[in-house]
Amino acid sequence: MNATLDFTYIPDLMYISSELILIFICIVSYSTLPFYIYVHNLNRHREKDLLIVQLFCRMVKLSYFMFIIVLVSLFLIVLHCETFNTISDGIKFKNTSDYFIATFILLFIILFYILHILQQTFHVILFLLAVFNSLKYIFSFHFMNSQTSIHKYLPRFTLCIILKDAVFGTSFWLDELKYLNDDIFECFIVCYIISFVFFNFVISVLTPFIYIPIMIDINKNQHLHSQQHIYLQNYIFIQSFLVLFFKLIPVPLVIGSNTNSFVTVVTLYIPVDDVITTPLIIQLSYLRCNIHEVINLYSTFDLHKFLKVIFCKADNSVHPNVVPIAFSIT
Repeated sequence: MNATLDFTYIPDLMYISSELILIFICIVSYSTLPFYIYVHNLNRHREKDLLIVQLFCRMVKLSYFMFIIVLVSLFLIVLHCETFNTISDGIKFKNTSDYFIATFILLFIILFYILHILQQTFHVILFLLAVFNSLKYIFSFHFMNSQTSIHKYLPRFTLCIILKDAVFGTSFWLDELKYLNDDIFECFIVCYIISFVFFNFVISVLTPFIYIPIMIDINKNQHLHSQQHIYLQNYIFIQSFLVLFFKLIPVPLVIGSNTNSFVTVVTLYIPVDDVITTPLIIQLSYLRCNIHEVINLYSTFDLHKFLKVIFCKADNSVHPNVVPIAFSIT
């Protein structure tokens, strides 16, 4: 009997599995959002000076708002896609509804790109925090305030990310119009892949390992650090490891894809994964660092109080009774 084992189904199985995981993550993300908002609003009095925590909270809210619009736009596009001819035949507007669908397509592209930039910015923030805090620990740069430094340099790094995509988009457009030499265009592609992998994968791998020496020192010398300092470092450390973990999800998608273009697959799947997983990463890391509030919520759940805190209608007395902590430079 010369029966041979057929493993051709494995790439498709990996592809479907990764898609199901992303759908599951999306469901969990929206399910944990009310609890994240509740705990964040509950702690807003004692965390009002933690710039990084406040920044990440705004990123989460903006990501959800824009992601919902993206999903609605995508639904409308799919629902009315038959009104368009194929791209190869050219898009022809036959009636007024076609213009509306074209508007939704443009809105979908713009908003998804903004979400992509937002997620890359999040990864850059974690990486810069790891680098700045490491410099403080290794070289004793006590004058360096990582929160202030991040806010100072963040716009520049965001601009670099946008310029990277703008240069590649311009080169691609010029190549399509036959205004650019093929060798030069291939050079642009190589440079774009290198920069894309660096911003979307390399720094995500490096960040948790950069943070390990910091966490070891904090655990050994907890008496020398304020509770707020330990809280912040744990918050960022957990985020960095969650980012690395969720970065592994698109790997089966890339392996199982039938697309021959590696650039297309990577530049499509990784942004989709980041857009879906980044809000959950921020939520899970925050809830883990505030596990006592979460346990207290489940043990003494009050729907009326829960809704009041979520919609910021609770009075100043609705917050954990904790011992005041000294704010330190982090």
